[in-house]
Amino acid sequence: MIEVFLSIGTNLGNRFKNIKECIDMIQLNPYIEYITCSKIYETVPMYNTKQNKFLNLILKTKTSVKPIELLCEVKSIESEMGRTINILKNQPRVIDIDILSYGNSMINDDNLIIPHPKIIERAFVLKPWSDIAPDYKLPEINKTISELISNLDINTNIIKLYDKSL
Repeated sequence: MIEVFLSIGTNLGNRFKNIKECIDMIQLNPYIEYITCSKIYETVPMYNTKQNKFLNLILKTKTSVKPIELLCEVKSIESEMGRTINILKNQPRVIDIDILSYGNSMINDDNLIIPHPKIIERAFVLKPWSDIAPDYKLPEINKTISELISNLDINTNIIKLYDKSL
């Protein structure tokens, strides 16, 4: 089994319900073993700022399937939850599941890049990740998640602990 970290985000509809439903679907998936999750954070959108705030968290999981098969599984969950493919990037979405890491693997092809290329600039990924694996080191980056987050300017206007927990 390979250790995998997933990022989950939502900014459409009942965001808390979306998070719970997504985790339930992951827990029921025979190819993904749920281990634990971070706290939930409410975050402002980064790239397209004219949309609702997101709820974000990180899941620690394990899997025995290959990375591209795992991608198919998470895309299937997104689709089942009502996510539609949008040609424009960074649009509002009912659910977004990103594969952040897959063991120590490094993958760079047309469909999948692991580790996720924008991890080091995303407080909405690093802050919740630091809840569950602060000492985790990404392949080829000789810094822990805690060290990476210390390089970001994080304040309550950008990311704050959500008032509900799972």
